[in-house]
Order: sequence, then structure tokens, then C-alpha cells
Amino acid sequence: MLGEAVATWAMDGAYPTLNLYVADATYGVRLEPNAETRVSSPLGTLTDYRTNADGFRGPDLPAVSRQASDRPVPGRVLVVGDSQVMGWGVPEDATFSARMAALGNAEVLAVGLPTWGPREYALAVAELVPRLRPERVLVVLNTTNDWVEAPVPNVRRTTAKNGWARNVDVPVEVAAQDTSAVERWLLGRSHLVLALRLAFDPPRPTTLPSRLPLRLFEELARLAAPSPPHRSKLSADLIQARAVAHRYGATLVPVIIPMDVEVDPRAWAKYGLPPRDPRPLRALSAGLVADLPETVDLHDALSGRPDASFFLPDDDHLSAEGHLAVARALSRPPSEARP
Repeated sequence: MLGEAVATWAMDGAYPTLNLYVADATYGVRLEPNAETRVSSPLGTLTDYRTNADGFRGPDLPAVSRQASDRPVPGRVLVVGDSQVMGWGVPEDATFSARMAALGNAEVLAVGLPTWGPREYALAVAELVPRLRPERVLVVLNTTNDWVEAPVPNVRRTTAKNGWARNVDVPVEVAAQDTSAVERWLLGRSHLVLALRLAFDPPRPTTLPSRLPLRLFEELARLAAPSPPHRSKLSADLIQARAVAHRYGATLVPVIIPMDVEVDPRAWAKYGLPPRDPRPLRALSAGLVADLPETVDLHDALSGRPDASFFLPDDDHLSAEGHLAVARALSRPPSEARP
């Protein structure tokens, strides 16, 4: 017990990444409901996370709506996405969903989970729109990985064990088998065990893997190629989600968050790479806008400024400043929010 207490104190009660994952046969992973944890970034920034009864960050989602079957709840907005929607690396009240609620009169419900991709966004819309009855649905697309992940559902990419997300390298039905509570605590929550593991396998340098942006550039021709009958590989899932939203009287709007290097040349230093022309990446968003003209592209809203960065210094996620910029852009009337 003393060793555990000392290790917890030495690590500020934090873990190197999120440790609340549970395997899920539909989504690949979800997060443990009603749980709390703390994560330390590569540069040592501490972020606290709590999940609600549905396993998403933030306060509990409303119960089943009592609205008439053909009427959405006035002013209610459902935001669906991955770790950008979750607010990786920023306080809960600094996420753009929380900021949107503070900026206007809307009720904003955030459903974001790391590792999810376009297929999971469509599944979440189908699951939650009938229950929550939003007036508007924002499906937030992350340029960093959503075009790469689009062809492969998360059940074939990610599972979980002892709270940690891991790549699927064995059949899902085997990987998803539960473990004992003692094993889950020792290998998922114990700071003493974590300290011993890190001693034998030290953390990586703070520079992000250079493959992250290079993958987009190297695979751009494939990722931007049409996916008949659509121009974008993301369109099929989004059109399916839009049909569900419309069935319940909601408007669905895709929202594109560009990659950090696409809008801020300073971001290349995080990857240990020299800057290169980011304009070819615009082909990804152009294809989606061609299929779904209602799409909001936040490229201009997140263009870097000399006095502030809209992305974290040691990560590819939005900073608190970036979340505020997104909130302001999405809180404007739809016609003004589009490029």
C-alpha cells in the first residue's frame, strides 16, 4: 500500500493515456461509465476526465425524450465525433461543446470517443438521435485520421483490455473477453505496476511520430479518390446518418477539423519534420463538400495566428484556444459558418 501511495504521488495520480476503455461488439470500444481518471501529456500537462452513465465525457445525457414522435427538442444539439469532440488534453469546460452551450441558448450534448471513425459516428447517430431527439446533429470529422479509418470499422481496428485501448491482433470475440477485477486494477489502475512497466519500457520522446502527417500526404491520392457513386470516402456513412437524423426531424451537418500542419506551419516541429505545402490536403474536404454541400469546413476558422496556437504543443488535438475558435464558428448561423 505504501509503494502504491508513493507511486501515485510521484505520478500526480496520472496515467500516460486514457485507461477507461471497455471492448464493445458494435463500436470496437466504449468508455467505462461513471468513471474518472487523469492523463498526463508528453510535456506533463494534466487533464482530468470523467464519464457519465453512457460512457461519454461530461454530465449525464438526458433521459429518453418525451417529445412527440415527430418533433425534435427545440435548441438541442448533438455533437458526435472522436477525441476532438471528447476534448483530449483540455478541461471538460473548455471543450467546444461546452463553449457552444455557454455562448448561446443551445443545449449541447457531446458524444465523442477516441478511436471512433466515420462508421462509428453513423452508428452513434442511429443509436442516440431517436432517444435524444436533437434539433441539429453535428458530425465532427478529424482530418488527421478519419479518411484513413473510413474503410475499416473500429471493431476491426481497436479493442480493449484492462482499460487500455489496443490494436486488434486476435479475433474480437477472444480479445473482448473480460478479465478479473483484480487484474483490471493491477494492470489498468495501479500506479506502482505502471511505474515498474515504464521503468522497463521508457516513454517515447515528446516529438510526435512523423508518420502521422506523412501518412496523409503519402496516401493522399488514394484517400481523395472518389468512392463511387460518391466523391468522398466518408460520404456513404454520413449520408446514412443524415437519413436517420432527417427521419426524426433533425438537421445533420458534417464539420471538418483540419490537421494541425494544414493550418499552422509551426506544427511541423512537433513531428520533427520540415514544413511542406499543405494545400494538397484540401482535396479531402473538397470531395466531401461536393457530396454534402452543407458541410462546414473549419480550415479558415483554425488558421494559425502568430500570438496563439489552436492545437496542443505536444499533440495533434485542439488546444483550449482552438476549442473556443470552433465554438465561435459553430455558434454562428449555418450560412455564416460555412466557408
